[in-house]
Amino acid sequence: MKGLVEETLRYWGPVDFISRRIAKEDLELGGTHIPKGVPMMVGLATANRDPERFSHPDVFDITRPDADKHVAFGEGIHICIGAPLARTDDGLTPHPAHRPGTLILLST
Repeated sequence: MKGLVEETLRYWGPVDFISRRIAKEDLELGGTHIPKGVPMMVGLATANRDPERFSHPDVFDITRPDADKHVAFGEGIHICIGAPLARTDDGLTPHPAHRPGTLILLST
């Protein structure tokens, strides 16, 4: 199940792109110069189909050994806070607290 969940996230991620990132410094990305301060969009779907990162990236393969290396949930300090929850029990088995009629109280 883990391979199915991770490959699905890599192949059909929940977010295709992230907008409004600003280059913090001059950089070279894919042969293109990006000056400091320029607004950019980050293509997560494109990154998850990068042939330099994944072999045969346009093939849906639940046996892919590195499928969990996708960026469907973002990365670093920008990672989705729900990512660990989505991966709990392979994201398929409901937690016992999720039964109908159960009230979950969260404190701050």
